[in-house]
Amino acid sequence: MNADRLFDSLREEVRRLMPDDLDITSIEFEGPMVVVYTKEYDKVSGDNKTARELAQSLHKRVDIRPDPSTLSDSKIVEERLRELIPEEAGIFDIFFNDDTGEAVVEAIKPDVVKGSEGSLILNLKQETGWNVKVIRTPPIPSKTVADVRGYLRTYKNERHDMLSRVARKLARPMLGSEQWVRMTTMGGFRQIGRSATLLTTRESKILIDCGLDPGSDDTP
Repeated sequence: MNADRLFDSLREEVRRLMPDDLDITSIEFEGPMVVVYTKEYDKVSGDNKTARELAQSLHKRVDIRPDPSTLSDSKIVEERLRELIPEEAGIFDIFFNDDTGEAVVEAIKPDVVKGSEGSLILNLKQETGWNVKVIRTPPIPSKTVADVRGYLRTYKNERHDMLSRVARKLARPMLGSEQWVRMTTMGGFRQIGRSATLLTTRESKILIDCGLDPGSDDTP
């Protein structure tokens, strides 16, 4: 079965397993993940039961996302989030990811943002349409985190294309006959620095970065 036929089969299975009253706009594939877009994200935003049951049936990772057409303007949503979230939460930043429909709130006190039993987060999701997630502000500002977020904003189309290509490669038919695995060391093992392993099979090559000596007292 080629990739297109496998994807069509998976789409049919997803639609069969999802609630009949849920408006599904599209089903995409990103790397090893099945992504379901819906205009009624509020129906499934309260818990992960639907995605969990779907993942167990498909034996694949599943992510349910709001359809991009349903998302409010991020600038307006940011203003609304800052109004709804108590000042004592100590909001440091709010980062929007259009691809996933996530609004990530970085705060000193994440529990205050979530509210009692997560009630505030649920209300934020239902009111804004965005999948609101909360993370704790690191004690030391991280330039790396800022650079990664900037990269996601700037190269989101390239990232989406790359994940789509990976999904097709993962869905290609398996080669028959003999199977084997080869590990090639690149640099010194158990050393900090330029150490890595190249894992090779008949169908793929994966570069695994190491660069950490777990037995060293000097490991940062």
